[in-house]
Amino acid sequence: MKDKARRVAEYHGATIDAFLELLAGAGLKSASEIDAHQVLRRIDPFTIKHFDEIYPELSDGALLDEATVPDAWRSDWSAASAESW
Repeated sequence: MKDKARRVAEYHGATIDAFLELLAGAGLKSASEIDAHQVLRRIDPFTIKHFDEIYPELSDGALLDEATVPDAWRSDWSAASAESW
């Protein structure tokens, strides 16, 4: 069991080291500096998008009033119901 704990600790340490290396490569000093424009996602074999293109930032309270729901979400908003799943 001690051997497994050591391996897990080494794996975790290596993961943290790799993450810090990625941060430094991006010119960042802290994980709190990461924003949605710095993270990319492959959509299909030919398309890569920034997270802020896929997941637009919402203003505070934007989902509390139908008038402030983003246009891209409006049809889903209209179809949603608290009374049914």
